[in-house]
Amino acid sequence: MKNVTIQSVLEPDFLEAQFQAVQEWLNEIDCINAGGCGISAYAMFLWLKKNNMLTDDVKVVFLHHYYSASDFANNQDFYLYGVGSPVAPEHVVLMRNGVMIDSSGVFKKANDYDYNLAVSIEKAEDFLVNSLNDDNWNSWFDRPHQVSRIERKLGIYFRADMRRESKSWEVVTTSN
Repeated sequence: MKNVTIQSVLEPDFLEAQFQAVQEWLNEIDCINAGGCGISAYAMFLWLKKNNMLTDDVKVVFLHHYYSASDFANNQDFYLYGVGSPVAPEHVVLMRNGVMIDSSGVFKKANDYDYNLAVSIEKAEDFLVNSLNDDNWNSWFDRPHQVSRIERKLGIYFRADMRRESKSWEVVTTSN
């Protein structure tokens, strides 16, 4: 018989509540879903990983409208064949427990997009980091200020290769 402790029963619920608080905090950041959705998805991914909640069913989903079909094809080629570099989609969400989520909670507008590319957990971080290096992310989101703030608040560290040499808003990371 398996030993069941109060902690083993309550800890998953506690962590889920903490994850929901992470989403709520991210959602309060100006323009998080207008240029910062990739950062938000990456932050949630890293937080889940840090707390041993990143399960095999988690995927990073890149959503594209019909007018960016070539961007979708480009991202699909990178994902499937390692060709080219991924580019910014219209929105990035996580798929977790069969539900699409972003910082606002359950994402209910997936049907508003014509294409979606669900990136597996094994390739998610590299794909995210490479796509975040694309020049087409909406500049409304204040990446230089918010990235370090997100790292500090959530106790996570974005990969250093997110930096872009030609941009004044380079992401600065610290290593442990």
